[in-house]
Amino acid sequence: MATHSELIQTERNAIKYSVWGNLVMGLLGLGFAAASHSYAVLLDSVYSLVSFTASLFSLKVTEMIMRPANKDYPFGYAIYEPMFNLGKGLVIFTVCLLALYSSIEALFHGGREIAAGIAFFYAVSTAVVCLVIARILYHYAKRCESPIVSVDAKNWILDGILSAVIGGALLVVYLLEESRFKAWLPYADPVAVILLVMLFLPIPYRIIRDNWAQVLGRNTDPEIRGLSEEAVRECFHGKPVQETEIRALRAGRFIYLQVFIVVARDEAWPRKVRDEDEYRETLRRRLGEKFRYLIIDVVFTTDEKWINQVPEVES
Repeated sequence: MATHSELIQTERNAIKYSVWGNLVMGLLGLGFAAASHSYAVLLDSVYSLVSFTASLFSLKVTEMIMRPANKDYPFGYAIYEPMFNLGKGLVIFTVCLLALYSSIEALFHGGREIAAGIAFFYAVSTAVVCLVIARILYHYAKRCESPIVSVDAKNWILDGILSAVIGGALLVVYLLEESRFKAWLPYADPVAVILLVMLFLPIPYRIIRDNWAQVLGRNTDPEIRGLSEEAVRECFHGKPVQETEIRALRAGRFIYLQVFIVVARDEAWPRKVRDEDEYRETLRRRLGEKFRYLIIDVVFTTDEKWINQVPEVES
């Protein structure tokens, strides 16, 4: 199994791959958008440049979240990962809404004249490149279990689909340029943008929804709790345990797990702190096979009040 430093290096390599890819695609898109006068191509290039800027920030975030806890950040820096992904989702969502507004406005003002042949060549080439890069990034994301790289891969798929659909629409426009439908062709570009925005708005919406829940401290992953309950049952099978309480929280790639073990007051188990540490280690190893970035805390107590603590306010 790869070490954490090796995984982080793999993640950073993947992000650098995405950084340069987005920059190249964004600059090429701007050039082709200027030549073809297509807002659909412009949307594609702006999307790439937004992803380029976000990828630069993600290099800093991946370094920051692995720092140890300190007096200023007693629980570490893990919360920055969902915060970053949340911001990225919001930016993408905003770009989509601006493109939607611009295209609806164009529909009411005669549409847009475009050079369909030039735009078609760009769109098809971009679609192929984007989908290839997405496949590579998904491979990296699986290897290093990185939510940041995973979001990047989704963005490249989004960009690839965007370019492919634009290419299809532009091909139709090119083929119909000398037909009796020529008067309607200026509306093809804004209609294509509107359809594209409606098609992939759910993707940034899901990114925003999931990472906002993590920022709020709400667990949205039932798999974590299910596997944790199973591991606790097996680990403490046959022991005089009255009750268990499991609390799980995801913050980016990190899983925070708090397990309360309630033991009867007259029981002699566990006898030593060393015994408690052995069970903590057993549980950590078991769950660590599934969750690489696991932080676990096991609390042994004979009083259930420690499970649901409330402030004692004097009346």
